[in-house]
Amino acid sequence: MNPAEKRILFSSEKNEFSIDFKKIPKGWFLMGSPKSEKTQRANEYPVHDIYISDDFYISIYPITQKQYFDVMGYNNSYFSKNGKGVDSVTDLVTDDFPVESVSWYEACLFCEKLNLNNASNIYKYRLPTEAEWEYCCRANKFTAFNTGDKFNSNMGNIHPLYPYNSSIVGNFFGMTCNVGSYKPNDFGLHDMHGNIWEWCLDYYSSSYYSTSSHKNPFGPEKGFAKTYRGGAWNCYSRFCRSGYRGFGDPNIGFYDLGFRIVSEIIR
Repeated sequence: MNPAEKRILFSSEKNEFSIDFKKIPKGWFLMGSPKSEKTQRANEYPVHDIYISDDFYISIYPITQKQYFDVMGYNNSYFSKNGKGVDSVTDLVTDDFPVESVSWYEACLFCEKLNLNNASNIYKYRLPTEAEWEYCCRANKFTAFNTGDKFNSNMGNIHPLYPYNSSIVGNFFGMTCNVGSYKPNDFGLHDMHGNIWEWCLDYYSSSYYSTSSHKNPFGPEKGFAKTYRGGAWNCYSRFCRSGYRGFGDPNIGFYDLGFRIVSEIIR
């Protein structure tokens, strides 16, 4: 391990804003969903092999309200003491709820401010690419969810109706909850299914999988929307599948949309 790798490993365990990171090994995976997968959509096809050529670090949890406030100096989350959903959280401490109502541009600005506070210039923060996000979510599994082919609201913060290949109708919070409230996947990452949607770096194209590079794809060069992944507290399970692709206006934030970040070594 060279000195740069030692430096990033130390900072990636917990950075100066108490953001926990996990090292993700480089490797191949199958991106997309097979046509045989229940509720698969056309924009998740064709399945294609992707190579992530370098190890990288990703935040173990979505960025929380406290972390966002510490960096940005404000917190516009709906489910917060100053948000429009304050009545839902009157008796709750929401510091560890994921930040939401954040636009794609605000998520990128968060990363820029982190980079300005990074004196070493050995690593930089950014949003994950769509390929990196799915690679992290799947954690070496090619099933509908990183838990297998069944999912319900006892396994993640989602809407309880219409569980996936399951008859269990579990709890419904009706809002976000503390990050890390459910079991992590095999990479040690939490909240990859449910709680909040998560912005990705890429522009969105429904046909991109047909032309995607097989090595470190960064999405189309241009577009009108940005991708987001993972589903949220108000989503049925089918929208929270590993391969499900959402997209939205990068200028607008919603009360079910947040983000997590990547830390990469600058070579």
